[in-house]
Amino acid sequence: MNLKLLKSGALIAVLSCASLGQQLIAATNVISSGQQANPLGMIEESSQLLGQPFKSSEGASLGKLQDMVVDLESGHILYAVLSANGKNYAFPPNLLRPAADKKSLVAHAPKAKITAAPVFSESDANLANPSFAASVFQYYGLQAWWDNGSGAASGKNFGNVHRLSQLNGATVQSSANQNLGRIDNSILDLRSGHVAFLILNASSLLGNANALLAVPPNAFTAGQNAKVLVTGLDKNTLASAPRWTRNNLNELSNPAKAASIYSFYGKQPYFQSGTGLSPTGRNP
Repeated sequence: MNLKLLKSGALIAVLSCASLGQQLIAATNVISSGQQANPLGMIEESSQLLGQPFKSSEGASLGKLQDMVVDLESGHILYAVLSANGKNYAFPPNLLRPAADKKSLVAHAPKAKITAAPVFSESDANLANPSFAASVFQYYGLQAWWDNGSGAASGKNFGNVHRLSQLNGATVQSSANQNLGRIDNSILDLRSGHVAFLILNASSLLGNANALLAVPPNAFTAGQNAKVLVTGLDKNTLASAPRWTRNNLNELSNPAKAASIYSFYGKQPYFQSGTGLSPTGRNP
């Protein structure tokens, strides 16, 4: 083999990898620029995102947003699940954005990168293991928020992991097994990769058709199965809780209003510095 051709091919490969890395870094910078004024970032309803078609950074139509995997204990979106070419690929949430038409999504990475990404298995029962989630960020050249260099989250699994497709509609019970309502929706902050709120529909409990409550995600713990959540909240607390008007995202994207809701439930807002939360969301 011609030595010059071999060296030339190796150089092209190196340059291609470097170019790809630069593209991903540039994408992260672009989608973050101009949004720093609001610490809440870009608030979206999960019901409006799941199932939407998505395109690569080059504009290639690939498939749809199949799901998202979230950890309620820390309040983080661990990764998105993009369906394309008959497979489900894991994707960092902070590289995913609604397109200008609000009818599709843009995955800020090249098609070739997306379709060679770590594959998410529908039968994977160990969603709480941080190793797979860490591999997704590492594949795209990003550092996961919990990663200490070993791919682990303080040596433990995540505490309260769910697929959004199963979380929406989940039954909510009190610690005393009282039925409090159901999860109507999830409010996501894509830029920071957080679940900002879960929307609890407590209409039956409170006897009010409009009893929608925006509740911090770490106010809920895992129930007996994936379709049940448990909370220490009770009827009296929920009766006096701030209400939310459906489709009024401007209200929840207001930092002062959002912080007041977190304060009502005795939780620290993730969008304020100095919260003192450990990597898994537990107070140290």
